[in-house]
Amino acid sequence: NPTTAVITRITAPTAERPHGHVHVIWKTPDQLRLEVDRALTALGLPATGDTTADLATGARQSRAATAPFAKPHAAFLAAAARGYAAVQHSLGREEAAGLAQFASLVADEQRSCFVAEIMVYIDCPVTRQGITLVDTPGADSINARHTDVAFDYIKNADAILFVTYYNHAFSRADSDFLTQLGRVKDSFALDKMFFVINAADLATDAEELDLVASHVRQNLQACGIRQARIFPVSSQTALWRRLQAAGRLPQELAAKLPRRGPSGMERFEAEFYRFVVTDLSQMAVDGALAELRRALQTIGSWLEAAHADDGARAARLQALRAAEDRALSALTALDAAPEAAEVAREIDELLYYVRRRVLRERFRDGFTLAFNPSVLRPDSLDLKRALREALAEVLQFVSFDLAQEMRATALRVENVVNRQAERVQLRAVGGVAQHLPQWSGPVYSPIHLPVPTFTDAHLSPDQFLKLLGLFRSPERFFAGGGRDELSEQLSQALAEPVSAYLGAARETLAHWYGDALHHRVEAMQGELITAVADHGRGLTVALTGAGSSAQLETILQALQ
Repeated sequence: NPTTAVITRITAPTAERPHGHVHVIWKTPDQLRLEVDRALTALGLPATGDTTADLATGARQSRAATAPFAKPHAAFLAAAARGYAAVQHSLGREEAAGLAQFASLVADEQRSCFVAEIMVYIDCPVTRQGITLVDTPGADSINARHTDVAFDYIKNADAILFVTYYNHAFSRADSDFLTQLGRVKDSFALDKMFFVINAADLATDAEELDLVASHVRQNLQACGIRQARIFPVSSQTALWRRLQAAGRLPQELAAKLPRRGPSGMERFEAEFYRFVVTDLSQMAVDGALAELRRALQTIGSWLEAAHADDGARAARLQALRAAEDRALSALTALDAAPEAAEVAREIDELLYYVRRRVLRERFRDGFTLAFNPSVLRPDSLDLKRALREALAEVLQFVSFDLAQEMRATALRVENVVNRQAERVQLRAVGGVAQHLPQWSGPVYSPIHLPVPTFTDAHLSPDQFLKLLGLFRSPERFFAGGGRDELSEQLSQALAEPVSAYLGAARETLAHWYGDALHHRVEAMQGELITAVADHGRGLTVALTGAGSSAQLETILQALQ
């Protein structure tokens, strides 16, 4: 429910927070004030700064007379107005609760709209494996902060589960969220998205279930998500069968089970755990193996040096010191200017395509949704108001879409920074290897950065109102080409403010990720200098006979 939008985390119990403990974090007064102001702005109402009075003003706004895109804001203000007196003293606090209170905290709009986050501590097979489940607010949340929160989870979560319901029509919020997933899907090293269709037992047969899965697949493809992993499941059937296996299923429910087909949960869980246990673990294992090989090569070179005769060791020691000096000088003079220029170039290229997408495909989608025959009807009592609301809706669509595009672009730029930083490291390692052939550089370790905050673009309907003069009548607008003319004129009028928004966003990206590359290269420089010095010390010990060859042999065998 967009008015609740509580972030809920289900995680393993601890000594301090046992099974069934619920930890509630209430919104602060400042957070609530920001949400109230945003909701009032969406409804075209002034804010006085008095929360009680402003909530009462918002609650009086007729939801029936509110534009569709603003209705969640009206619903939020109405719920907050009803519950504010009861919870205002809890704002800014953290409290302990139990499972009995949990349901009302997330399901009762009058309370949940004041809750920022809830952590539920549950002992179950999932949490025992170290998995934490996070239910994030969707793209229709009235809180702008939640869009950033949801994107942070998309970026950093090990797996993403999108759950839809059998025969559920995809909403505008679903499409927005899935479009964002489609934007970033290729930025991840692994495909970590799972799409679950619940209540599959409602299908009359396998053919009908296939049609539903095909419908979901087509919607995902329209949002840019191809080759999606889709799992029709019946959570109820799966639960009943597990209760039956444990001897805890009531007889009246057991009688219904034979008529039900497979739950589908087994297939989903098998794929999910294979991904978590095998694919994610393999990435860690691959990194560990690379470090082991590096250690083997290093110790092997030390042993070779220790086994040489006295004359050869003396000559090698002298050559080592000269080579180490040259290698350290090369690292000290490391210059990442070419890679920094490449990051800047790729930012410009990415933003060029963002501008094209927003002003063409995305604007066209938003315009079609807002200016449609069901809204602008000949029998409408107030066509002028309907036109203004349609204009406000398409501008809100573009504003939100710009911010979403920038979040996705930030993730792509982070990948660019890591590619270029790795390129600097490979270049540096190659330079050192020219002087120290037996030295092996470390494997590059990617950086993971918080995404800069991108607010929605501020596109005021006032500066575009004159374009509504192109509307003469619904018939002429939809059948006589008027809609196409307005679409073209509005798209051209948006070009300048969109470019201005992207120009400011470019400065943010260039500063944020330019600094990130600089700091990563600087840290890498120190790491490589330390690694070369460590190698030199180890080899010096081996060449001077100060170390034990037997000890090195033992270490080498253990590593092998």
